[in-house]
Amino acid sequence: MLQFAKRNLHFGGITVPAIQIGPDETVQIALANGKTRFATFADMISLREANPDGPNAGTTYLQLSRENKGFTTLRFDHVVGLDVDADGTFLSIEDLETRRAAQITLNQQARAANRALATVELPED
Repeated sequence: MLQFAKRNLHFGGITVPAIQIGPDETVQIALANGKTRFATFADMISLREANPDGPNAGTTYLQLSRENKGFTTLRFDHVVGLDVDADGTFLSIEDLETRRAAQITLNQQARAANRALATVELPED
C-alpha cells in the first residue's frame, strides 16, 4: 500500500489532522508588498470538526483542499476516521474518498430539504 505523509494543518491556532494525497508543487506567488517568492503546495484530505456554534456541533467531516506546506507540520500519531477506523484498520485514500462522497451527498440532501417549501393544510370551514 502506498503510504502518504501524515500532516497537521494550522489555522489561527487550531491544528487539523490531514494526509497529503498528491505530489508537491512549487509555484511562485506574489506577496502583498509586490515581491514574489516560491511556495510548495499539495492536495490534502483533512478531518475537520463542524462549527461548535452550528447545528452539527461535535461532528467531523472530511475536507479536500490544496494547502501551502509552509503552514503544515508532520504528524506521527494515528487519527481515528482519517488514518484508521475505530477498530484500528488502516484506511486507504479510496476509503476516505468513499466516505467523503457519502458526506457530500448527505450534506446536499440536507440543504435541499431545508430549501423545500413547507406546505400547510388548513381545515375547511
